[in-house]
Amino acid sequence: MSAHIHKTFKIAKNLTRTENIFLYLPIIQFPQDIVGLQEIIWTLKPDLIIETGIARGGSLIFSASILQLIGKGSVLGIDILEASDRGGFAGLKFGAILNENHRIGVSYNSFNTASNVDLNSYGIGYDYLIKTSKKLTPFVGVGLNQVNYKETGAKTLDNNFDSDSLEMDGLVGTVNLGAVFELTNNFELEAGYRMALIKNVDGIIGYSGVPIKFEMDDINMTYFGINYKF
Repeated sequence: MSAHIHKTFKIAKNLTRTENIFLYLPIIQFPQDIVGLQEIIWTLKPDLIIETGIARGGSLIFSASILQLIGKGSVLGIDILEASDRGGFAGLKFGAILNENHRIGVSYNSFNTASNVDLNSYGIGYDYLIKTSKKLTPFVGVGLNQVNYKETGAKTLDNNFDSDSLEMDGLVGTVNLGAVFELTNNFELEAGYRMALIKNVDGIIGYSGVPIKFEMDDINMTYFGINYKF
């Protein structure tokens, strides 16, 4: 065996399934399975392909590319949020109380999720304050936020750029329930529950810049904060 053939064999042996890429996105399927898949899609010409467990999105974009060549059909990918993608958030909020019952504000939040994820939001909100006692004030409110999400992952084999980057942004409505407890004339404690009503979010996946649309479940969260009154 020549040195060149031996080196080529060694490289091929060390490659894993996740190191195969399609349009710069990792694709887990073996190459021979990919060839068989495109033959099935081209023969059947389906109106809809459903993929459960999309991993890094390579096979999803592969199927969509074949359907685009055919000129019909769409692809639906379904996956779940991993536990490592859940975490806390920190934020700043500036607002004003118009009278005893109305509070408006603008806010910025930075979410602590996975190390390769940058997630933040900024928006406006309105709360209706329900005066029950001198110290405790429950409230209900609504908000509208612009959410920006960016995720980066493994490098391609040439190690020049992120192969599975994902960018999403969109408007998200929120419903808030909570209470404010007055500590002093200037300081308050605030705790609440927030539901983010997410429907469709536009995104760009991978270095190839393929546009996609996400339909996501609503997000529920609790929060705690300290307010300073001027």
